[in-house]
Amino acid sequence: MSDAIAIPFRVFSDADTAVGKLLQFGKEGVTEFLKGGLSKFSGGLPTIDGLKDFANRFKRVSDVADLLFKPENVSIANALMRFPEAVSAILNLGSDAVQVLTQRLNMGDNLNLLAQRLAGVSSSEGAAILTRIQATPLQPQSLIVDTNVTIALETQRLNPNALSPGNRAVINRINSIGSSDLRLTDTVSLETGGNQPFRGITITVDRNGAEYSAVLQKLANPAHSVGGTGGVADRAIVADVFLQELNQALFRNSLLLIEGYTTTLLE
Repeated sequence: MSDAIAIPFRVFSDADTAVGKLLQFGKEGVTEFLKGGLSKFSGGLPTIDGLKDFANRFKRVSDVADLLFKPENVSIANALMRFPEAVSAILNLGSDAVQVLTQRLNMGDNLNLLAQRLAGVSSSEGAAILTRIQATPLQPQSLIVDTNVTIALETQRLNPNALSPGNRAVINRINSIGSSDLRLTDTVSLETGGNQPFRGITITVDRNGAEYSAVLQKLANPAHSVGGTGGVADRAIVADVFLQELNQALFRNSLLLIEGYTTTLLE
């Protein structure tokens, strides 16, 4: 560890300081994040830009630590204790990452699973995942898409020559709608690897609550047959759409992926 990092560590690593508390998750993630501030040093000597960058990084470490150890964030801290490698992704994004995790917890997400997911990727990739799953209410130009649409769009982006006729038809339909804000439910994000350049949606109820369960039960009714006997993921996608945060003026636009189920579920 260079002196530029070692000196602040010695000063602030006391367990009573915010940074010292963050180091309880392990020094590796914090150290690697701070080392990035040395990339602007010239020939091993500090530059003005290098010192500013390092100072900004050290402040971010302190800000994240302060947030994580607030009493209301104990569930987040506990998840990171189990998967300390996830700290790197959180530091990469900063205090906004803690807000995203709080949002996901309030939506009924399992933070241990999310922390495990972040721990298995690079810090920049983890920060990108956190940015994408930061759910925001739909806008007039928003459109929720399902797994098949997302896969078609990814194929077009990575290898357009591999598009099947079906995929091309899906893409033509999306293009004809002209939405500038494609959105994914959490289920679609997980099914497609979570590396898509689309934001999530905000649902209005707890996924573990009675209202969400009631919608899932209705979707599982053989009379509706959403997804068939093994369509748990399909039903979760549709449930998220119906319980999203939006006004009625936007409702019709959001139902592209679930045509055929609208009437029975709104009765």
